[in-house]
Amino acid sequence: MTDGIICIDTETTGLSEKDEILQLAIINGSNEVLFYDHFKPQYVKSWPKAQSIHGISPAMVENKRSIEFHRQRIQKIIQNSKIIIGYNLVKFDLRFLKRAGITVPEIPVYDVMLEFADIYGEWHSYYENNKWQKLVTCAKYYGYPNLDNLHDSLEDVKATLYCYRCMNNKK
Repeated sequence: MTDGIICIDTETTGLSEKDEILQLAIINGSNEVLFYDHFKPQYVKSWPKAQSIHGISPAMVENKRSIEFHRQRIQKIIQNSKIIIGYNLVKFDLRFLKRAGITVPEIPVYDVMLEFADIYGEWHSYYENNKWQKLVTCAKYYGYPNLDNLHDSLEDVKATLYCYRCMNNKK
């Protein structure tokens, strides 16, 4: 890993405690793909709401292995990192990875969404802070050239890392 950076994104069957990871992408700070695959969920059999967002159907993962099969490989990638970057990562992706049995070390986590909220500056009067923005909004803001396939975890990590670099003048 070039600089210890990894960027992570998942696509899942939903948002609840019973939901599972369907797709995971991890790239390093040089945009090299360290991991990218779909998983067959062990318990959830259908996810129509999530499918309408990311397009991953039960048929697409029917013949895939579970995340458990890949756990050691994923764990090694995460253990060897120095910083984890993601979009809405702390609240979502890391929670799903931990539930899948992956230990996340005590290293810095940079949530691009939280940082971008203050840069974009759309005030939310009820919560009295800046509103969280979708990845597509952040990517458009920074001129990311490929907005067509967002909600595929690999495209999402590429867009997230691009935005991170723009936000930190590390392009």
